Amino acid sequence: MKLLPQTLLAALFLGSGCAMIGERVPTERTQAPNLFLGRLGGVTAIGWAAEDEALWIATRKSGLEKWVQGRPPVKLGPRGRSFTALGIEGSNLILADSTQGRIMRFDRNGTPGAVLAATFRGTPLGDARDLAVHSSGAVFLLDAKGALLHLSTDGRLEAVPIPASATCLLVSGHQLFLGLTKQSGIWALELNADGQPRGAPWRCFALESSPAAMGVDHEGALLLGLGNHVQRYTRAGETRQRWDLGAPVTAIAVGGAKGRMAFLATDNDLFRVHLPSSYGQ
Repeated sequence: MKLLPQTLLAALFLGSGCAMIGERVPTERTQAPNLFLGRLGGVTAIGWAAEDEALWIATRKSGLEKWVQGRPPVKLGPRGRSFTALGIEGSNLILADSTQGRIMRFDRNGTPGAVLAATFRGTPLGDARDLAVHSSGAVFLLDAKGALLHLSTDGRLEAVPIPASATCLLVSGHQLFLGLTKQSGIWALELNADGQPRGAPWRCFALESSPAAMGVDHEGALLLGLGNHVQRYTRAGETRQRWDLGAPVTAIAVGGAKGRMAFLATDNDLFRVHLPSSYGQ
């Protein structure tokens, strides 16, 4: 596979030059992603910022990068910092800063702002596995052991009981989705308008293994990183499509015009796919 020059990547990653995936997608259809964006060096997290129409990428090699259509990627944020998880809060970012051992807010220029949380029961939070931001501003995160924590808008940090440790999480509307290690399935937790958990987690559907990454597309279907491929499921657990990346999936983000693009990352590579507009057989 030939690498694209770095200066072309941002111009291409939101473009429409690649063939669209068929509008009518057979169940279990497997194919390669339709655009290879580049080799980045240790991708740990990615996120789509709708207000900036930008893809934010955290890597072990370059720290924090911002990709905007028609421009070359820009390295932002403090040098020599490593980030393990990333969430989008409007035009700001919420990052798990492994170097500083904290959960921090960064502005759209990558400038560090407020420290949101540093420890929970004596354990540093900078190596969080994953995090996601609710529309209220509340933050959910998984600590290094996979425990679920809720950071409310007033700064309170509390543990949320879940059946097993979690590998990844996702907030969609007023629901939180979790991939659990020993349960091998997707669980959901209802949320109030202020982002407070409501009730107990319940299983949406079972899987043969636990996902390493999650995303939600423009029709509400879940994109799950399972081993070397990303698989697309309806909320009822029906498989619709999958993409083989050739290496373990580390991160997934959905964005672009009308949420019709998925960005799929392995440890070192970043891909883009166009998402179909329906689930018709």
